[in-house]
Amino acid sequence: MKVTLRTHSYTLVGSGEGTGLIDSDVIFDEQGIPFIPARRLKGLLRESATEVCEILDKNKNMVNYLFGKPGTKEGALSFENLLIQDYEGVKRDLRSLKDAEIFHLSKERLIQCFTAIRQQTAIDPETGTALEHSLRTYRVLKPGITFEGQILSREPLPKSYEALLILSCINLRRIGVRRNRGFGRIKIRVENSATELEKLLQQLDSPDKCTASSKEALIKETDFTLSGKISKLPYTIKTLSPVVLAKPSADMNTVDTYKFIPGSTVRGTLANAIITNRSLSSAHEDRFFFEAFLSNRTLFGNAFPFLEGRVFFPTPMELHAEKNDKESKFFNWFNLFYYDGELHNPKQIGGFSSFSQSELTGANIETMINFHGARDRVAGKNLEGSIFYYESVPSGTEFKGTIIGDEAILNGLVEILGKEFEAKIGKSKSAQYGQVQVQYDSVEEFPPVSDNHDKEFVLTLLSPGILYNEWGYPDPSIRCFKTYLEASLGATVESIEAFTKTESFENHVGIWGCSEQRELAFSPGSSFHITLKEGEDHVFLSKLAAILERGLGERTAEGFGQIALNASGGESSGKFRKLESVTFTTKAVPEICSKTLDLLKESLKSSLISKLRGEAFRTAEKNRGTITNHLISRLKDMISISSSTSEFVKRFRELNDKTAGKQLKKAALWEPLLSISEHPTRIADSFGKEAKIERFGIDLSELVPKYEACKIYWLCFLDAKRLMNKLMKKKGSEKDG
Repeated sequence: MKVTLRTHSYTLVGSGEGTGLIDSDVIFDEQGIPFIPARRLKGLLRESATEVCEILDKNKNMVNYLFGKPGTKEGALSFENLLIQDYEGVKRDLRSLKDAEIFHLSKERLIQCFTAIRQQTAIDPETGTALEHSLRTYRVLKPGITFEGQILSREPLPKSYEALLILSCINLRRIGVRRNRGFGRIKIRVENSATELEKLLQQLDSPDKCTASSKEALIKETDFTLSGKISKLPYTIKTLSPVVLAKPSADMNTVDTYKFIPGSTVRGTLANAIITNRSLSSAHEDRFFFEAFLSNRTLFGNAFPFLEGRVFFPTPMELHAEKNDKESKFFNWFNLFYYDGELHNPKQIGGFSSFSQSELTGANIETMINFHGARDRVAGKNLEGSIFYYESVPSGTEFKGTIIGDEAILNGLVEILGKEFEAKIGKSKSAQYGQVQVQYDSVEEFPPVSDNHDKEFVLTLLSPGILYNEWGYPDPSIRCFKTYLEASLGATVESIEAFTKTESFENHVGIWGCSEQRELAFSPGSSFHITLKEGEDHVFLSKLAAILERGLGERTAEGFGQIALNASGGESSGKFRKLESVTFTTKAVPEICSKTLDLLKESLKSSLISKLRGEAFRTAEKNRGTITNHLISRLKDMISISSSTSEFVKRFRELNDKTAGKQLKKAALWEPLLSISEHPTRIADSFGKEAKIERFGIDLSELVPKYEACKIYWLCFLDAKRLMNKLMKKKGSEKDG
């Protein structure tokens, strides 16, 4: 269902932040384009649907079915952000303009195209004047901006539920901050749907009930047999919207995100996709589903950032670099004996990195923070203590991972879901967050482990490592790690040197409506330098392969305990660089869509007006002549009521033999005003050449008509002269005093 929202007054869809002199700002994307967050839309429509049910005396369970119950039940609807018309085209054009080094639509200029500044203050009831320190400055969306987006449902909605949703859209008339103080008047239109009130009320009263559709009876259980051959299935996940992969945070009002996709998230996402695709009501009884997701014989590895054609894994903790090292070298603490440089202020590299030919490339995954809150609809304000923040991975980020298991299972995953499909992952996936694209590569054989290892080697955890002690409790200790390793290798470990950190985490189980027990684990990047007992190094190769294949510790089927062998390449030192953003060199002028062209025209118009006013003020400062405030007012009226240059000149010539004309000639302003268009035209032509507007087929007169430019220039000039008169009068008073 496509919905269109249009602003009919100044509207403040708040970001929860202020910038500089602005106390409350509008929410924008990274390019400066405003949008209406899906969570905001969902909350507003839920509130509106509740009002409709109260007005029409309908069962509020209909609202819970559509929108869900917070923390317990997911609703039938999912919401997308509302974006400006042709958003993708504008975003593409902005990148192209930046590539061509055309900066007329910078983030700041783009924001100016969509917004205005408004100020409000409180009045002191005793004095009737402005209350001290009460001035508030808001950046608001202009009237007339159109946003559009989709409201999706898991299955076709019954007529009564669809009618309730449409009535909720019609009933919603104000949004955003200070909606009860004049801001936020909007109108929502639902495309291709009935909007006649009587028809909608009839649909709302229809007796149809909401029943889950089921295709299960029409689908036979997948006929397959296990092949007995262990293979791997590489996959790529690309975020199509911001994604929140929730992890514990020290701030109770903030939900932090992982910067990789945990295997448990991948497993849950694929399991839900299989259930939905095959309409399984008793998934655990399906043989394929059991083998793929419940038997713990299929391992869903974490998906790590994929940048510049390489996968970036957690950086081993033994790798350090000088804090302010201009030469950008790293050194391996395990091999410090072989390092020939001097160490002054070493610092752990951290983050994610990729190692290749003695060069370590580091990368930090950027995230974004969004503000949210819950609202008391009766009081008309946010609930106390309800403000919170979501950290999220931005859209367009790619991750790569691997699923390891029986070849028949892996082929089945590809066959049922296809080589490419879309899914929802993470927190708040019904509104604003979580849309991803999953793409499978081809099933591959699992590579053998090289046999050129001696009794010393390094193991690095790529995901949290969960180890239990003899009493069954999480125990991330070297002693526990040694116990697990010896049991897995069938060899005696003589010594372990380690660089480790620990972290805690817990998984939310939706069907329970609560979280599992919190686990304590080794952090990703924790490294262990292993030395085996003399004479036992020849017995562990096959079992080491099993560790690299299946992981070490508990819950390995969910992606925990993934291990890399000699992730740092065994180098004592090498070159280190941070991954920089891509530099564009294309200079060709791009073709742009009509919406971008409109924004470009508005930005250039704003810039030209600012240029005219700035030049007018500077010219007024240079002019030493003096004219009275009365004459200034006469000239402003003459300029304002005239509709063309010729009309103004005709009126202006009437002052020639009068006192006003003599005063203007003495101030050296008669000739400039007589040729009123000369200065503004010269400024506009200079601006057009600098901006190179002919590249886009834009005419200057299309931006600001010729006489309109004259009015802007000379009215600002005269205002500047009035200000100078005021300053001169003040200066004279102080001198006399």
